[in-house]
Amino acid sequence: MIQNKIQHFFIFLPFIFASFFLGLIFKEYFLEVDPAKKIAQITSCGDYENDFLKKLGFSSRDDCINLNLALHKQYADVCLKDLKLTSNEHRNKELLDICILHLFEKDEVILISEYEDYLQNKK
Repeated sequence: MIQNKIQHFFIFLPFIFASFFLGLIFKEYFLEVDPAKKIAQITSCGDYENDFLKKLGFSSRDDCINLNLALHKQYADVCLKDLKLTSNEHRNKELLDICILHLFEKDEVILISEYEDYLQNKK
């Protein structure tokens, strides 16, 4: 009886390992967010229509971009003050990008809500 259970375990063992490694590959290629790319996307204001940006008070997309660049600098200063930096420059850059992205995303939640309301009223 125990030997039968052990046989079944060894039959499923390759499937268990394959599932585990496929999960790791899936996470790496499909779920991983590059903070620098996401920050660039948010900063460009490219996800929003010009009419929506005008409704928010921007005269052009460039005004939105300039505001986001100023926010980026402000967020970087806040993050640099709070982060414990190490001698690993690459890791420091990663931590800084993640921190800045987090602050942008906190503000973006409200903006997305406004944009969805704008799209609903536009219809």
